[in-house]
Amino acid sequence: MKFLIHVYLGMLSTASMVQSQSAAPVSANVPLDTPEAHTAGAVLAVDQRWDDAEEFSNISYLGGLLLPEYRSVNLDGSSTDKPAIIQRASHSSSTRIMAIRAWKG
Repeated sequence: MKFLIHVYLGMLSTASMVQSQSAAPVSANVPLDTPEAHTAGAVLAVDQRWDDAEEFSNISYLGGLLLPEYRSVNLDGSSTDKPAIIQRASHSSSTRIMAIRAWKG
């Protein structure tokens, strides 16, 4: 539980630094140092940019977004650390992009 709280607080901290008002795709390298309101909209905007960064292999954005100790917990209970997330995103392919789009619905 302590770990999940730490991850959540880290994401909120990072979300507060990301500019959510821009409609530009992640490939436009939205700056991470822009102050942001602590709102649900800001968190959703970061989530969308994260999805886009994985889809379009924007590893510099992911590197700046995720804390060094970040872990994603998967449905089966396994976890994926920051380096693995970045590694996976760097190998984007048409098959991966189609799978991401299908998952998003």
